[in-house]
Amino acid sequence: MFCEFWKSLNTNKEQLSLLFAFVSLLLVFYGLRSWRLQLNGTSRIKLAKSLLAQIYFIIDLIRDARINAFFEYEEPLDKKLDEKGKLSFQLENRLKPINAAFKELEKTYYESKVEWKFKSDKYFKDLRSIYMEYISAINTYIQYYDIQGNEKSEAFKIAFRNKDDEFEKRLDNLIANIDDWLRPKFQGWIRRKILLRNR
Repeated sequence: MFCEFWKSLNTNKEQLSLLFAFVSLLLVFYGLRSWRLQLNGTSRIKLAKSLLAQIYFIIDLIRDARINAFFEYEEPLDKKLDEKGKLSFQLENRLKPINAAFKELEKTYYESKVEWKFKSDKYFKDLRSIYMEYISAINTYIQYYDIQGNEKSEAFKIAFRNKDDEFEKRLDNLIANIDDWLRPKFQGWIRRKILLRNR
């Protein structure tokens, strides 16, 4: 019986080697395909997490800059400045880390634009417009510092925290929208990786 099996195996040797080659090709193809999907998914996950972390960081910097109290370390070295000069110096120093963080965010933003086309534009433009509104409010507040009026009070509502803080609500709304857009980007890839692993 074993001899008959061995003879039949010798006669079908070419067919078996073709079958093994085909199965090996299939294994290599599916292995490379799943590796490529995982690599692509990992880069998208890192990009989405990085973008979300940088946006959270900028929002927190804006919130910190809107604190009404000024600290001793924020005092200018030039003691000859009047109150308006001191305020201008302090607020400009609060803007420096936000500007640096925006430069970093722009790099990541362009990477995300390549990955997700122009879907990220809306959120980035919203963040930039809120930040530009904040800078404008600071400049207006400094400009009208000595004058009582409507412009100064409107600028104060944006530049600093207050009771009915509409600006803070807009920041919360923006971060919620960005979070809703970005979080599924990496959560979906994590689910796909688990499904690929369980195949």
